Amino acid sequence: MIDGARLVYEVLTSDSDLVAETGGSIYGPPGLPAGFTLKKAVMFYGDGGDESTQLPVVEQTFTFHCYGETSAQARRVYSVLSDALWRKAGENVTVNSETWRLIFTWHGGGPYDLVEPELGWPYVRVSYILRFIREAM
Repeated sequence: MIDGARLVYEVLTSDSDLVAETGGSIYGPPGLPAGFTLKKAVMFYGDGGDESTQLPVVEQTFTFHCYGETSAQARRVYSVLSDALWRKAGENVTVNSETWRLIFTWHGGGPYDLVEPELGWPYVRVSYILRFIREAM
């Protein structure tokens, strides 16, 4: 069984525009690293979905937090993330020697301009439903 979050991480880190915008600060589960200081970044986690052991398909909902030092920066990171997910549909990523294709990206909710309650950091929260299919070996 493949980890859907690993697929998403590979898609995001293969997008040169998103990597440039965030300086490579892209974090999947378990979240932001200890000692993280506020800067442009993307953090995401899975909200559930299907990771079939029988079919070569992964479909999951992921929530993304797009951070910036200001609300405007956070909104810019969101915009670049959104563009990356739509642009990457149809492209392949390789995880554990298996090739997977991102075949669909659906907007699942948001974007919402928010502030981390404990830290006061601005971020944009958005959800996408992503479907991957394993390419034939």
